Formats: sequence, structure tokens, C-alpha cells
Amino acid sequence: MTINQFIIAICFLALTAPLAVGQANLSPTKARIDSTIQQQGTAFVQEKSRVGLSIGVVRNGQMQFYNFGTMEKGKSLLPTQNTIYEIGSISKTVGSLLLAKAVVEKRVQLDDDI
Repeated sequence: MTINQFIIAICFLALTAPLAVGQANLSPTKARIDSTIQQQGTAFVQEKSRVGLSIGVVRNGQMQFYNFGTMEKGKSLLPTQNTIYEIGSISKTVGSLLLAKAVVEKRVQLDDDI
């Protein structure tokens, strides 16, 4: 799975699956989301070229954060929800997803100058 596929999968989960954040009993949907994010996040940071990863999911005003790896190679400092990352090319993917959503919602046309 590439980073772009991973981010698209997480965005899909964030947009389509309800989260039951803060409830004592996990709903099956939240449990599946947690499991998927834990599995994919762990696999992501196991690649030698990767260092750390933070994922934030917002649904119905509720936030859930997942952090993996480390903030710097050779150190065991876990990233947090406040860790600042250089986003680089990921911003193109997120921007494309937002633009595609705007097209589907008929807020922009494919031939609009943006």
C-alpha cells in the first residue's frame, strides 16, 4: 500500500464511518476503524524509510488521534496530536479529494478556473 492509498483509505473511513469516541462500549464500526488504523499505521512505520505517523479522524465533531513510530530516527519519542509534519506531496492528494468532492456536490464544474 502506498502512502497515497493509505491516506485515501483513512479519508474514506473518516468520511463514511461513524465514531463512538468516548463511549465505554466500542461499537463494531469504531472497533473496525481502530483495528484498521492500528494495523495499517504499524505496517507503515515498519518500513525502514519511515519514521513516524499521526492520524487524526474527525467525525460529527469528535476527534480521535492515532500515533505511530517515533519523531526522530534513533529516538523513542512517540509523536502526538500536536506533532508538526512537513506535508509535501500529500497536500496534492488531499486537495484533489476535496476538489473531487466539490465537483460531486456540484459546487464547482470540471472546467472552472480555480
